[in-house]
Amino acid sequence: MSTDNTPEATMQKVAPSPWQRYGVAIWLSLFALLLTLLLQQPFQQNPQSPFLLFFGAVIVSAYYGGLGPALLTTAVSVLAGNYFLARPYSLILDVDSPLRLGVFALIALVISLLTNARKRAEEAVRESNNKLRVIIQASPLAIITLDLDGTVKMWNPAAERIFGWSEAETLGRPLPFIPAENQFEFDTLRERVLRGESFAGVEMCRERQDGALIDINISMAPMYSADGSVSSIMAVIADITERKQAEIDRRHLEEQLSQVQKMESIGTLAGGIAHDFNNLLTVILGYAQLSRAQPRTDEAMQDYLTNIESTAKYAASLTRQLLAFSHRQLLQRKTISLNRTIDNFMKMIRRIIGADVEVRLSTAPDLSPVFADPTQMEQVLMNLVSNARDAMPGGGELVIETHNVEFDEAYCREHHWAQPGHYVQLIVSDAGCGMKPEVERRIFEPFFTTKELGKGTGLGLSVVYGIVKQHDGLIEVCSKLGEGTSFRIYLPVAEKSAEVITDEIEPGVVRGSGETILVAEDEEGLCELARNILEGLGYNVLMARDGQEALELFSAHCKQIDLVVLDFVMPRMGGREVYERIRRMGSDVRVLFTTGYNAELAQTTILADADAMVVQKPYSVNELGHKVRSLLDGVSHQGN
Repeated sequence: MSTDNTPEATMQKVAPSPWQRYGVAIWLSLFALLLTLLLQQPFQQNPQSPFLLFFGAVIVSAYYGGLGPALLTTAVSVLAGNYFLARPYSLILDVDSPLRLGVFALIALVISLLTNARKRAEEAVRESNNKLRVIIQASPLAIITLDLDGTVKMWNPAAERIFGWSEAETLGRPLPFIPAENQFEFDTLRERVLRGESFAGVEMCRERQDGALIDINISMAPMYSADGSVSSIMAVIADITERKQAEIDRRHLEEQLSQVQKMESIGTLAGGIAHDFNNLLTVILGYAQLSRAQPRTDEAMQDYLTNIESTAKYAASLTRQLLAFSHRQLLQRKTISLNRTIDNFMKMIRRIIGADVEVRLSTAPDLSPVFADPTQMEQVLMNLVSNARDAMPGGGELVIETHNVEFDEAYCREHHWAQPGHYVQLIVSDAGCGMKPEVERRIFEPFFTTKELGKGTGLGLSVVYGIVKQHDGLIEVCSKLGEGTSFRIYLPVAEKSAEVITDEIEPGVVRGSGETILVAEDEEGLCELARNILEGLGYNVLMARDGQEALELFSAHCKQIDLVVLDFVMPRMGGREVYERIRRMGSDVRVLFTTGYNAELAQTTILADADAMVVQKPYSVNELGHKVRSLLDGVSHQGN
């Protein structure tokens, strides 16, 4: 570091001690006396001249030492002058001596006061400069001064920490963090400051010595010399990289929260629609099956009824998607091999996409198992494949891949959507038209679609998103306009090996033996359907339009009733409350709940402590008959 010879540094030198100040006063007095003795001959013509020497000694003592040394010099000067210059030598003061002593003392007083004022001012300046120096050195902001040509004159430690260059590497040189392509922009700002302007809060991106990009906030102002002209420029710079990243993270979280709230709102709506739709489908499906069972139905009518029944079942699958989207569909999760699920579904995939799309399958041979609902995984595949097909109207290549992947903490810090752990990755890629960024941001929104009116519901990818989240999974979409789209799904690895899944065989119709069943259902169509089904199977039926009526009928006919069928949601009194009141009556009659939501969800959450079974709407004649017969025969409902 170079030696600092500035006035500020000079003022910081140590002040003279009292011994030095009084010693200088004595030596000045003796020096004045010596000169007076040596110059007696020239001074004979003007006897007052020697006192001018003593007067000078007093002034210098007052300036250097203050009032005390000045008074000492005054006294010594007057006494010495009277003794050595008077004839004969005498220490007795003459008539003029008091006058001289008073004049000298007054002069010494004035000079010492002026000197003390100057020293106090210098001390204040020195203290202010020390404070300023400490502030600059300790400041977390980069503080830089430039001369009129833009050369660095000061570079504080914060500037070195923020940009990486040391003080020795920057002093006397242009600013190192201004690249050549931005030099004109900086020169424009510098010229504004040289004209006396100041500015603050200008944000820009610059490069550190190590090549890393940082965001900075810069403020600049002119510094003036004593004559009022601009002498230099001061720049104060803050590193706002972390703040910028925090703002990006905050916006990302706000977008996620908004998306979650939107999905929850739409999910609530979808769940309610699915519940009501299931009631209607139950009536359609039930009467179609009852009509087909009539012996006098001709063959053409049988075909019509079969089509009605199959369409109703397809509509029921759509409501299951809505329930899955609204999280009101309980997953039937098992430890499965995703490769096996894909292999079993390939025939359906090829049927969906058509002959003009080539399917390439690339699965990992050692793929880890996942704990998932195989039906829901097929639904994910179907929706993604359908989306890929629509993105390639002229044909193309569809690629389905599986991999084992692991996300560590470093990867998750760079990818906010990721969570650390081991995952099975499913990739579905197409070579289609791709998506614009604004479309990609909204791709999972419910009812958002870019397809023509009548060709898309906007629920396909929303359902995929909902299913993946229900499986504690992650989903990522990568798309480039004109190059295609890739959906990447990550499912947590299961702890145990995959199970072998077998198809369930639907049981046959089971008839009753004249037992009495109380049915509580508020939907008129469902009420009549349940009566027709159960009476057709050989049961006696008592009908109630709501929970309160059901409770009254049970109180009146409790000894005759063998089974109670309760809709879970009814006016005046819900099915669960009716069940609890029946149990408080001391009755152990068997109970079957019906619900437009998921049966397993109701069984495991809402009715976890109830000794009852649940059947989900839309139910078939066969399914309702089997559930009723199982309860009347005392078959355990666990696992159903």
